[in-house]
Amino acid sequence: MKPFIRYSSLWSPVILWCGVIYFLSGIPDLKIESIGVWDLILRKMAHIFEFGLLGAFMYRALDGSVGKREGTVLSVSFWAFFLSFLYAVSDEYHQYFVPGRIPSARDVFFDSAGILLALTAIKIRKKWKIKPANGPALFSLLVLCCFYLTACGPNYQFNRAKALEKKGQYNEALMKYLRIAETNPDHPSAVESLYRAGKLCQIKFKLYAKSTDIFFELIKKYPEATQIVHKAKAAIFNSPDYFPLVNDNLWVEGDSETGGKNMQVEWHCSESTGASRQGVFKITKKYFAGRKPVSAVIRYYTESSIELREYASADTTSSQYTVLLKYPFETGNTWVTERDGRKIRATIVDNRASITAKAGVFDDCLKIRYEDLAIPGTFKYEYYAPDTGLILITVKGKHSKKEYRNSELLSCKLKEPRW
Repeated sequence: MKPFIRYSSLWSPVILWCGVIYFLSGIPDLKIESIGVWDLILRKMAHIFEFGLLGAFMYRALDGSVGKREGTVLSVSFWAFFLSFLYAVSDEYHQYFVPGRIPSARDVFFDSAGILLALTAIKIRKKWKIKPANGPALFSLLVLCCFYLTACGPNYQFNRAKALEKKGQYNEALMKYLRIAETNPDHPSAVESLYRAGKLCQIKFKLYAKSTDIFFELIKKYPEATQIVHKAKAAIFNSPDYFPLVNDNLWVEGDSETGGKNMQVEWHCSESTGASRQGVFKITKKYFAGRKPVSAVIRYYTESSIELREYASADTTSSQYTVLLKYPFETGNTWVTERDGRKIRATIVDNRASITAKAGVFDDCLKIRYEDLAIPGTFKYEYYAPDTGLILITVKGKHSKKEYRNSELLSCKLKEPRW
């Protein structure tokens, strides 16, 4: 046999098997689903088997390359172990760069045990002149590969993504959610994976265009998932959230002329309780003249049909409400609503306004013009900042070209919304 062919036949199995090991160790979060402790046992047995096989291939290649000379068995065994051990160490180092995998000295121990067992078996076979049985070994190898390749079930991947999210590893969780939805679109976890991916983009990364695209994809692909589609529509309305309705949120508004010394309004948000009140929030506005409390007003808010509705009473089934915000938040979008019995035309005149208020500097604000249809030509403007809420109110008369500040946000304490 020509040297090239001989060496190829000896070393090709080593190279190919090293490639298989590299591929398998690159699978994120490798775990066999729903079998508990057996997952650990099977994975450690797999370490022993795959590196035992590598040790056997390495011994065969070295033995065939060096030749069968007296006294070479120990030296071939040593080098087969040493080279296989080095690859085991490099394999664990490789897992440092794989999401959800970590290098483990314990795994190197099991790898080494597998190599030693294989080399010991070879030495015994040589001593006792036992012929190898290739069929069962090949079958075992195929079974092992099947275990590996089916070990990443979508349920486990979904739970792993939630665990990463809980730990604050949002980027890894986002990638995992998107991968689940892409590779397992028919699995029950796909729809919630898309939803949670959208919420991560919305809340954690403030990537509102990306989150909106994800939510629209969810609505298009899974219209039958009515509950989560409803949540996705609400999330689209809140990307970004110009009026964050979260329990215990607090805003302090004050007159612009004195910076709140003459007048302040404390807005306190609380979530209504009861199954029939889900998604209904009560905001109590306490008015102060200086430090003296003057009055209090209660309003109720819901997000319905991609619009924000304000009710004067707790009966949110009533047809009497004011539409404060309406999607899409694009310049030129207009709607007619009622407030205190008067018809009002609302128009979005800007969605990229930059505003400086007492509470800070705010970019990408909505500027909404309200016109009382009974008094045309007089306007009130409200500015809403992303993930903050109402930050400024101005007025402009019929013959005025300038807006005059009425009140603005002095401070706020806001909580992250629940998913």
